[in-house]
Order: sequence, then structure tokens, then C-alpha cells
Amino acid sequence: MKNSILKFLYFMDNDTGLYNLVQKTEKYKSLNEEAFNYYRILEEKLDKKDFTLFDKFVDAFMSAENEFGEESFITGFKCGLRLAVECVCDDGF
Repeated sequence: MKNSILKFLYFMDNDTGLYNLVQKTEKYKSLNEEAFNYYRILEEKLDKKDFTLFDKFVDAFMSAENEFGEESFITGFKCGLRLAVECVCDDGF
């Protein structure tokens, strides 16, 4: 699903992409700022080797969370379309 229309809807480059809309909420901004504050504290406290390991963990964790968010959106969108089809059609699909 590399060139999926659903991925396009999720990642659109303008303000209508869902990914961009979520990033603009106050809750997201607050949580993101809090997380970055903890990141800076650990950057100061950990030695270089430990911080490099922590940084790799953060990268891997965020990649997994991004994948989960994207796949959740796609799955929810498909379920919504199936529900709409079932509501409109007598015999579903």
C-alpha cells in the first residue's frame, strides 16, 4: 500500500492532513513539550554512550508509534467505509 490514497489523506502536506491536524491540538503540543523536556534532562544526565542508546530507543519507539497511528487510521477508515456500505446496501458486500 505504498501509494495509497489513505496514506495521502493521513500525510497531506497542507492543513487538511489528519497528521498535521493532530499536531496542532493544545494537548499534543503540551505532551510534546513535556516529552522534549524529559529528553533534554536525560541528555544532560546520561554519559555519551548511554545517551546514544537512549536516543536509538526513542527513534525506534517513535517509529513504532508512527506506524501504529498510520495503520490505525487506515483500519478505522476502512471499517467506516464498510459500515457505510452495509448501511446503504441491503446485502452488504
